[in-house]
Amino acid sequence: MKRIYFIVCLVLSLSKPAYAWNDSLGTLQSYELKKTYSREELKDTWKKYKIPRAIVPIRYAVDVYEVMYTTLWY
Repeated sequence: MKRIYFIVCLVLSLSKPAYAWNDSLGTLQSYELKKTYSREELKDTWKKYKIPRAIVPIRYAVDVYEVMYTTLWY
């Protein structure tokens, strides 16, 4: 009995929720690049706020986008 319960739970946890099958529930409306932070800008910010590089290493520049999309969830 425990084996069947485990298999049912596994299948349910790996299955896609019903709302995810409907593409109209999560539709990209627009996106816009707002700012690009260079590695040097990030290094200066890390220094300013005393963020250890070992915790959050700086390897690449970062692009910040504003993304607008529709969804039924808030």
